Amino acid sequence: MRVLIVLLPILTMASEFHQVIKGIDSMDLVQAKRLEVFANKKLYQASRAQNLPTLDMKLSAARLKETPTMYLHLPNMPVSAFPMGKKTQIRGEVSLRYPIFSGFAISSMIQKSKLNYLRSTLEKRDLKRNLYMQAASLYASLYATNQQLHALQKGYEALKLAYEKAKGFYEQELVPLSEVYNIEAKMYEMKAQITKLKAQAKQLQNMLHYLSKEVPKALALPAMQDANEGDLLQRADIAMLRKTLAIAKSDIALAKSKFLPTIALEASLKRFGDSLALNGDGYRNADESYIGVGVQYNIFSGFGDKYRLEAAKKAYMAKRSFYNDYVQKARVQLQNAKVELEALRSRVEWAKKQLVAAKEYAKLTKGRFNNQLASADELSRAIAKEAEAKAALEAVKAQIFAKKSQIALMIGLDSFKEALQ
Repeated sequence: MRVLIVLLPILTMASEFHQVIKGIDSMDLVQAKRLEVFANKKLYQASRAQNLPTLDMKLSAARLKETPTMYLHLPNMPVSAFPMGKKTQIRGEVSLRYPIFSGFAISSMIQKSKLNYLRSTLEKRDLKRNLYMQAASLYASLYATNQQLHALQKGYEALKLAYEKAKGFYEQELVPLSEVYNIEAKMYEMKAQITKLKAQAKQLQNMLHYLSKEVPKALALPAMQDANEGDLLQRADIAMLRKTLAIAKSDIALAKSKFLPTIALEASLKRFGDSLALNGDGYRNADESYIGVGVQYNIFSGFGDKYRLEAAKKAYMAKRSFYNDYVQKARVQLQNAKVELEALRSRVEWAKKQLVAAKEYAKLTKGRFNNQLASADELSRAIAKEAEAKAALEAVKAQIFAKKSQIALMIGLDSFKEALQ
């Protein structure tokens, strides 16, 4: 039970960053992107309807002012008027229309809509990747700030003890008053730094709260393994650019469709009459049903179609060049991040040795000060140096965590989730 009580705060702190990451998934910005993905999915489903037949029903009624009449003009005879219909005309129609061939325009538009939907899905994934990267950086900064704050607070407590001792020495006329003031000034300086760091920590917490609705303390860093090598081309933003490239290619197919004819089939079950029975009006036949095929082909459009095709081709080439450059830059950035990580790892040993030396020097200086062999200024600098060394070591650890997170996210979300233990 005692072991469980000791481990519980550690486990809580270790899972704190996981809660931050989990909270990002429900933030408003991600929700907005999720709704956008849903909307694009429905637009894609709607576009597929263009490749299917449409069935329409229509009922129209009209009351004419005059009865339809035909006037017969015969030589040497008066003009004769013959009724050709009735004033009441009602038509009922059920029509079927089906695009047989559209010059690949419909299929290109459906493909483009599908690619837009897939691209928005990747955009949502890339948004989360960037938000995770931002959260890891903020969390590491908060941890480093807290550790620096903790080190300064300990240094401040040590200075307070030295200050009391210096006052005792002064009262015994063993040190001048300037020594007491020196330590007091250093205490005020350190207190100002503590206040500043508290404000920085609060700002970092506010940013993390905005991202995740969590208010982490960041007193410990979660375990982060080195990311497994993955296929950089599967990263969300790079895959998204490939979809953009495919959309540009579908624009070429869409532009080419203007040079081809369109063929459509239309059939209609149509009835006419002077009542809702639709059984004719005694003058014209009741059945006006038909079936037909329409072919449309544009002969000349003022070279507009030609220019649109050329523009689509150049736009595709531009996007392809941008994609190639983006991938190359992403590879270089990943390589540089790995080099930076190795450099940070080499700094850990240096920071550890620096801390050991600072502790020993502070310990030695305190002993010398107690024996009036060191000045208050030396003691103040020794205590501050120890606090700085402690903070520097933890800052390097925080930077390593942030850099590991960045590298994992540079490979992809899956790599990050595997690396985060």
